[in-house]
Order: sequence, then C-alpha cells, then structure tokens
Amino acid sequence: MREYAGQKFMTVIMLASFLLLGCGIFLIWVSLPDTGAFSLPEQGLVLENAKIAQTIHYAKCGHEVSRRIDVFPEWVGMNQARVTESAPENWRIHSFSPALIEASCSENLFCPDHWVLTLGDGGAPGIYHNQYGFSMAKYGDASLGTIDEDTRESLVHGIAFGSREELEQWMTSFRQNSQKEPLPDAIIQ
Repeated sequence: MREYAGQKFMTVIMLASFLLLGCGIFLIWVSLPDTGAFSLPEQGLVLENAKIAQTIHYAKCGHEVSRRIDVFPEWVGMNQARVTESAPENWRIHSFSPALIEASCSENLFCPDHWVLTLGDGGAPGIYHNQYGFSMAKYGDASLGTIDEDTRESLVHGIAFGSREELEQWMTSFRQNSQKEPLPDAIIQ
C-alpha cells in the first residue's frame, strides 16, 4: 500500500511539474513582443559578398581566361532563375550558390595576352589590345606601306603578337621587305 501511495504522490508531483512548465512556457510566449510571422531568411539568394567565377574562351586565339570577380550589385538578392534571366546572352551559368556563381562565355576576340595588328573600321591597319577582356581597344595606327592580298587577308582576321615590341618589330621588317620588291611593269614609267 505504501508503494501505491508513493507512486500516486510521484504521479501528482510530475503532473504538477508539467502543468507549471506549460504555464511558464505560455507566459513567456505571451510576453514576447509581436514581430509578425516567424520566417527564416530565404535560401538560394545571391549574397552581397558573393563572387562570380568566370571562364572566358577567346575564339580568335583559342585561349581561356579564368577569373573571380565580385558579384554584380544588381544580382544581390536574386535567385538562380533571375540571375540566369538577367545574365548577358552569351553567358552560361554552370553552377549556382548564394556565395559563388560559376559562368562561362565565348568571345570572338583575342585574349588580353596578345597585341593585335588588324584592320579597323575604316579598313586601315591599326594596333589593338584587349585590355579588360571584352573588347579590343585601338592603341594606334599602323603604317605598313604596300600591302599584298595575303597580308590584307591576314589583317582582316588579325595577326597576334606576344608583346607590342614584337608587333612593332614585325611591322618594321614588313615595311623593309615591301620596299625591296620591284614595282610591277605597269607602274614603271
């Protein structure tokens, strides 16, 4: 009988403890300020300090350049679908996370490793260099003298050099060699 009374007493104590615990939780919950709906920050959105790992393939020379840059400010807070939608046409998104976006593109240019002798908009030869990765900037005119058809065809596509000095040496040599060629009979008077 004592055991029964002891069990009954423990049961009452446990029920009272649970009741007090429940009341305490209720009181704490009621006393908290109302902050609206409880929600976690949305997952899968580009973070402010995210990076873009870019791989750029340069079709004219066949080189690839990989680099990491800060995410574009307008992409912060976007999900993968919106980033893909707002990316430039020639860019492909390969992987996406809030902290790192991996993307690649192909540019019909020479890479920044080259100095290029090519024809400009007006058809005159010029010295060009891809300084920032996405366009060729003109650094000067190129005086070559008489240009044969094969050389003109090469200039249409662009002739790449490892340095500006190499390009200028080639131009000097080309001018010297073109002056040594005899003039066609029709031009001699």
